[in-house]
Amino acid sequence: MIRIRSPRDLLAGVLFCAVAAAAIWLSHGLEYGSARNMGAGFFPRWIAILLLALGAFIAARGFAVDGPRLERISWPLALPILASIVLFGLAVTQLGLLLTVALSVVAAAAAGRAYRLGEVALLAVGMSLFCALLFVWGLSLTMDLLPPMLRI
Repeated sequence: MIRIRSPRDLLAGVLFCAVAAAAIWLSHGLEYGSARNMGAGFFPRWIAILLLALGAFIAARGFAVDGPRLERISWPLALPILASIVLFGLAVTQLGLLLTVALSVVAAAAAGRAYRLGEVALLAVGMSLFCALLFVWGLSLTMDLLPPMLRI
């Protein structure tokens, strides 16, 4: 009989594999292209394949390496983080990347009790600028930085 030695690793690996499988399925209709001329589906599909491999490795560790048991989820701490992810997905097209990232960081920070307002504000500004540099200027993605009402 197979013994699960690390339930936390097994569950994390299975969740990674499920997210990767969903991403592969959702990106199947996008143009794939090639490494030289990437289509819209190239990058998401390869990231999903890497996530699938990582998930399989982590799940296999659950059978091979002793690890901690699963703990109960602390919903008062988990809900602000989940809310920040949902907020980002719903608001990025309406509020622009800079404001949405900042609001998501603030929403996620509500999960912690030891954060000071200045630290959260600095992190929100830093993450907003980092995301703008990476996605808009570095990867040339067509994303609005500002809300439509503030565009010039």
